[in-house]
Amino acid sequence: MVTLSLPGIALGESGSSELPPPPTASIVNQEQHFRLALVINRFDTGKLAAVTLRNGHFYISSSELIGLGLPADKFPAPETDLTADTDIDTRYDSEGQRLLLQVPTGWLPNQSVFTGNPNQQTQAVAGSGALFNYDVYTSHTQGESTLSSAWNEFRIFTPEATLSSTGILRKSFGGNSGDIDDGFRRYDTTLSGVNEAHAFSWQVGDLITGALSWSNSVRLGGVTIGRDFSVRPDIITYPLPAFNGQTAVPTTADLFINGYQSASTNLEPGPFTLTNLPYVNGAGEAVLVTTDALGRRVSTTQPFYVASTLLKPGLSDASLSLGAIRRDYGEKDFSYGNAAASGSYRYGINDYLTLESHAEGASELALGGLGSVIKLGYLGVLNTSATTSTMYGKRGNQYDWGYQYSNSRFNIGTQHSRRDKNFGNLALYDVPQSNSNQSSYSLSKSSDQYSAAISLDQLGSFGLAYFDIQSFAGDRTRLLNLSWNKSLWGNSTVYVSASRDPSQQDWALALSIQIPFSTFDNVSVTAQRSATGENQQTVTYDHAMPSDGGFKWNLAYANQSQQSNYQQATLGWRNEHVQLQGGVYGPSNNYTQWGGDDGGVGVYGQHAADG
Repeated sequence: MVTLSLPGIALGESGSSELPPPPTASIVNQEQHFRLALVINRFDTGKLAAVTLRNGHFYISSSELIGLGLPADKFPAPETDLTADTDIDTRYDSEGQRLLLQVPTGWLPNQSVFTGNPNQQTQAVAGSGALFNYDVYTSHTQGESTLSSAWNEFRIFTPEATLSSTGILRKSFGGNSGDIDDGFRRYDTTLSGVNEAHAFSWQVGDLITGALSWSNSVRLGGVTIGRDFSVRPDIITYPLPAFNGQTAVPTTADLFINGYQSASTNLEPGPFTLTNLPYVNGAGEAVLVTTDALGRRVSTTQPFYVASTLLKPGLSDASLSLGAIRRDYGEKDFSYGNAAASGSYRYGINDYLTLESHAEGASELALGGLGSVIKLGYLGVLNTSATTSTMYGKRGNQYDWGYQYSNSRFNIGTQHSRRDKNFGNLALYDVPQSNSNQSSYSLSKSSDQYSAAISLDQLGSFGLAYFDIQSFAGDRTRLLNLSWNKSLWGNSTVYVSASRDPSQQDWALALSIQIPFSTFDNVSVTAQRSATGENQQTVTYDHAMPSDGGFKWNLAYANQSQQSNYQQATLGWRNEHVQLQGGVYGPSNNYTQWGGDDGGVGVYGQHAADG
């Protein structure tokens, strides 16, 4: 709505032909006040501003412009004369009651635009209750005893913490039970909790220490605290590419990743940054197509490399565990050794570098190591680490390094490790010692791994892997593996592999064809030949269980050149309360019959449920 101050018009007497006098200068220069919609670079800001027309010039409060993100240093005075500013093109749309401003693109605020749906934290809803999970299994082989076991978990939970205890009950009946240890065996008892806001978790009781790719985990009885990004799936922990640019007028942006459209969004005039790209890994190519309000289209191509092993700049990941080393796990209920500590820390320096550290300690053991993950531009990722230890008075070192590169069609990777004989860590610390205080077990002296894979569309996918591991005793294990797989008609596939140990004289070969007949039914045919000349042909028919319950079954027959032929049959059934299954397998003269039942019973608040 425009408010106009109009001069009065004096009319002569009826029938007079005299014209009114011309307006005086004071009337022409009279201020006129408007409430106008501001449009900046063809973008409707949605804001109404007080505008004054004075002496033919438009004036506006500088705070109005600064509030829209324009730079404050361009508007030092309380009021800005838009008409006099040579950097601003000002036009008045009387019909639309708008003030149209065209400002330099560099004045406009930078906008961070989320492509697709921005990740948002979903607050978990936790209640109180208890549950009992179980998995009962019984088997009997001709001429041997019947063996029964019942794995179980008892859990009590509240919004603040969860108490869980697992174990297994074993019992043998008749026949020769061999080394079966009848009775109950406790596995783990743990009190745990999480803090979603800080992606943090803690455990008290039986636990597994955190580790990096170049360190080892051990079981402790104690306490552990640390970051836990699994409770915050909305947090992307590694750097993703961002696209920067600027547009002079409102624009539509379409983003294509590796040829597939991943997002479409509207951009305001000014500089922009596209963030929150789809989850991608490895090398790729992004194409940004912008179409402005005038129909002009610009396409920009940008290569990228994403490494999920990096951390975002400023993001850290850490864990610390203190306690007593767990001994005889699965054999004794309560067996703990010396006190020990283990901790790891990672920190993202920038988009190309993440630093890592790890330390372990116990009586007569001290270990420390540093590592790094380095992105080599678009050429892949390099990882390195060096660790030194002193255990029982002997010092040793470990060095690890590797390289990985992947894109939508091809990937390659290498990983290498070298250790001194005296290198020790918590994984070796609490095992039996020889008379020279040397661990009876050791990690490998060296290990080298190489792998590569390529997808050739209609020709299928090819893979290659080579492993070479040497022990301090002089033993050496080498294995070369070649593979090929291809989709056939429908969803059927063929898979071929060949592997060879240079210490043996021949190749091991395998051929498998998978043929689905429906959503639930599948037939597979497999032929294998071992490096020692043994041959086996297998036919398998599977009927999968529907997700809402029902029956499943499996039938298999194997013809073996140097052993009795093998048969297998399994039948299972599940509803909302229980899952039952059983079957028979083995050679025709020595079948094993088995059966099982797994499920759980829970109490949630004042309600009970089973399933």
